[in-house]
Amino acid sequence: MKPVLLTHEIMLVAADEQTKDYEIPPYGSVMLFSVDGIVRVFDEEGTQTAAFYDSNALRITQVPNGAMVSTEEYVTTITRGGNTNSHQNS
Repeated sequence: MKPVLLTHEIMLVAADEQTKDYEIPPYGSVMLFSVDGIVRVFDEEGTQTAAFYDSNALRITQVPNGAMVSTEEYVTTITRGGNTNSHQNS
């Protein structure tokens, strides 16, 4: 999958509301920030759904109201209503 350069921060939206490159499903998705400068997004089954060039815009994520953000080592997890989304920096 060829990465794209984003000029907008990532937005977490319901899968059926996804219309833009920068919108990703909020629950079960994993974003892997790799050392090659490419951020890969995987769905809850482990299938890659997107690839982005790492950028300042990509480091900003809008989270839904009521979400909790926690960070442990290299993993940031966003939880809302028992559902999670993880961002992993390698």
